[in-house]
Order: sequence, then structure tokens, then C-alpha cells
Amino acid sequence: MWGPEGAGPLLDWLGIPTRHQVARESALDAGSQGDLTGLVLLDLPDHDSTELTHRVEVDRVVALVDLLVWVVDPQKYADEVLHAYLRRLASHSDVMVVVLNHIDKLSRVERERCLPHLQQLLTDDGLAGVPVLATSAVTGAGVEELRGRLRKVVSERHAAAARTTADLVAVARRLRETVDGPGNAAIR
Repeated sequence: MWGPEGAGPLLDWLGIPTRHQVARESALDAGSQGDLTGLVLLDLPDHDSTELTHRVEVDRVVALVDLLVWVVDPQKYADEVLHAYLRRLASHSDVMVVVLNHIDKLSRVERERCLPHLQQLLTDDGLAGVPVLATSAVTGAGVEELRGRLRKVVSERHAAAARTTADLVAVARRLRETVDGPGNAAIR
């Protein structure tokens, strides 16, 4: 949490136990993190975990948060389980960012192949235009770009409205599919 004042009710609503909460700012930061004040970042378990409770938790929280930041690695970024999950969120492309982490483990040539391939897979999933960022937690490469993206979301304060719009579009699509069944006139 950046600027944890007022985050308590939100975290209670999200069902995040106090023991899992960490305030990012401290007296040592002396306001240097102010550009992210209001950000609550949740680190979820893997959606493809064999542990059922992990998958249930991801599904529960994904349905509630304003911005989805998917962090993938070079070994699993093209995994069908990931992309099947992302396809379900196709109407949410405006509230999604995909981060390819561990780019320090890729050569320049591999990065030049991997990033466009990931973008193409997302486009094929119905998520054209989703920003794809490359980072390395080890070297710090791309971290400032990711931070800048988060800073922008926090400062604009439009994420909740964009998420609500994406949810409404998804509901409208499901309704249309239900009504447009065999023998029914299409609704447009």
C-alpha cells in the first residue's frame, strides 16, 4: 500500500487479512513515494496453480480490482492455460497490463522475438492494444516504465470507471449470446 490511510476498508472489502498487508511508505521514504499514494497492489497466487484455493482466490479478486497487471515469464508466457484465462477477460483490455519479467535471462535476439510474439498472442486472445512491458527484477530494466504506468493510473483516477465499463461490456456480450440463441433474432 502506498499511503495506507483509508485503505483499511478497501482491504477489508477485498478480504485481505491484516497479516498480509504491507505499507510501502515509511518515515525513511520521506514522501519520495508520493506519486503512488492511493495505490494498493495485490500479489495473487498463480491462476494455474494445482491448489484449488489459489485459483478460487484469483477468480474472486480479479472480479473486484480496477487494474489487472499480469506478470509472466519467458518460460510460460505462451502457455495455453494463461491465454484461455485471458480470453475470458477480452472486454477488459483497457484495464490490463502484461509484464514480461526475467528479460535479463533472454538474449537481445530472444527479447526481439518474445515481446512481439506475446503481443500477437494477446491480440489473438481479443486483447489487442494491451500494453506489454518487459522488466527484470534483478537488473531493474523496465521497472521505471512499469512504475510510470502505475503512476499514470493513480494520478488519472479513471481505473474504477474503466473497470466498471469493461464489466458492463462483458455482461452485455453474455446477454447477447444468451438471447441470440438458435431461432432468436439478434440484438444489436
